[in-house]
Amino acid sequence: MAKKSKKNDVLKGVFKAVLVLGLVAGLAAAVAFAATDFLKTSRIFTIRAVILDPSLQPVKSRYLEGLIGKNIFDVDLRAVQRKVQLQYPEIHNLRILRRLPDKIHVTAQRREPFAGVRFHNREVILDRNGTVVSLSPIPSLRLPAITGARISQPVAVGKPVNEKTIGAALSVLKAVQTNSDLSAMSVVSIDVANLSNIEFHTSDGLKVIIDDEDIYPKIRKLGILTTQGDVNLKDYKYVDLRFQQPVLGKN
Repeated sequence: MAKKSKKNDVLKGVFKAVLVLGLVAGLAAAVAFAATDFLKTSRIFTIRAVILDPSLQPVKSRYLEGLIGKNIFDVDLRAVQRKVQLQYPEIHNLRILRRLPDKIHVTAQRREPFAGVRFHNREVILDRNGTVVSLSPIPSLRLPAITGARISQPVAVGKPVNEKTIGAALSVLKAVQTNSDLSAMSVVSIDVANLSNIEFHTSDGLKVIIDDEDIYPKIRKLGILTTQGDVNLKDYKYVDLRFQQPVLGKN
């Protein structure tokens, strides 16, 4: 009898534990449901404003405007972000974030025009990373013109142009732009038809010859030339940077 009573006590204890756990789980579920219902139905969390980063003006999207009046927890911001990115491929690093209780913040960066390249008898505008910014010229901007580039892929706004000739041209342009000794130098055009004989022309009429090997060190040599008091690049027709020592050709 004692063994049977002990067994019954154990079963009662297990039953009580299961019952308590069930009650706790049920209470937790009820609280979670009530909290979710409050978050999704309370007017406190109704979206009242979509705030755009100043750099995005005047971006207007029906997907962003459509958020007004909706519950901030009830919108799929990832889906909205994908749609806005497709609508404005010229922007990148797009982020759409909740700012409780009732605001949506939108941040992004515009792709800055860096160079133009001829493609199928039209000028395509690229940013410094080779991503297409525009499929037509921007009249108000004077950008370096890339010629001789071989582009085998279709181009589209927001898509990178992954071609070796384009990469070489952009590397040369960035090397010149970021060299403090060449801050006064402006590249007008660059020809990359032959990567062993890349030519770029400056606004001063100087022709610079370089190849696609060790671009930055070679451009540094050009910068050093400009700091030497006994060398005036205006007296020369070209500078060839492909050798250990730059070769200067007189006018």
